[in-house]
Amino acid sequence: MRAARYPETVASPAIDDYLKTIYHHTEWQDDRITPSQLAGELGLAPSSVTEMVQKLAAQGLVTHRPYGPVSLSEAGELRAAAIIRRHRLIETWLVREFGYAWDEVHDEAEVLEHAISDRLLEGIDERLGRPRFDPHGDAIPDAAGHVHREPFVLLAAAPVGHVGRVLRVSDRDPELLRAVESAGVSVGATVTATDAAALRIGTASVSLPDAAAHAVWLSACRRAVRGRNSRRGFRGRNSRRGFRGRNTPHASRDPACRATRSATPRWARRPRGRNTPHASRDPACRATRSAHPRSARRPEAATRLAGSGVATRRTRRAIPRVAPPEARVRRRSRPRGS
Repeated sequence: MRAARYPETVASPAIDDYLKTIYHHTEWQDDRITPSQLAGELGLAPSSVTEMVQKLAAQGLVTHRPYGPVSLSEAGELRAAAIIRRHRLIETWLVREFGYAWDEVHDEAEVLEHAISDRLLEGIDERLGRPRFDPHGDAIPDAAGHVHREPFVLLAAAPVGHVGRVLRVSDRDPELLRAVESAGVSVGATVTATDAAALRIGTASVSLPDAAAHAVWLSACRRAVRGRNSRRGFRGRNSRRGFRGRNTPHASRDPACRATRSATPRWARRPRGRNTPHASRDPACRATRSAHPRSARRPEAATRLAGSGVATRRTRRAIPRVAPPEARVRRRSRPRGS
């Protein structure tokens, strides 16, 4: 399989940096990047970024409307995946073959990704055994630009007690990478979230810098995940209940709850409505209803009750509005001309 080549556009390191930054922004969350955010990421003036975005849109690499966010087009995403593939393969190569630490490879890869040829890149990929992830846990796109990524959750959003593998550690801050490594946390390690910036590895508790809460990603529950890059990650991640079955036992599995349920009639455990059981299943209501015959609860009985002066909304609705016989006779005997 040959390495992915750039689309037929002008090769430029500046264009590659723009496309790579836009790709990075939406890789682990769904919000699209704005020109002001893009200027902050690249350290450039907003006017320069706006001008470059217009050029990229003219080349068909991005889609953008005035004062709106920027997103990659199909051609732009293919080109961004190609340059990111180069970057991450070089990082993996430097760590495995040359003994670089994972906090040292980013700057070296930034220089080499624009210099190596496609043939050398293919040789590196084959020698490394076609890895799927770089040393920081970021997915390496394949030669066709496809990315294989499993469901994830940010450490800051993981509920207490969540168990998962460390999928990724952001490589933006080398000092943070060294702090995470010194704490014994590595990509692929199984950990338990105990706080926004604390983990438990086996029986040992590990404290991380506060910045690690938004720089470490864990594997999420696969059956509860919604969407590919969903901000919620999995159902219940940001909810107060957490997710059902892990933090709170199911009622049928709680011995105290089962004892209570066995002492309570079934009709009382399945109430109709919110706070009160159905009237036909209430013993007091059944005793009251049994004292009145069924005929007294029908509309015919309402007609008899009307003569005794009892007038309720139900009886008024059930009484037919029929004129007395005397009124009908007088109406028929009235001459037509009168």
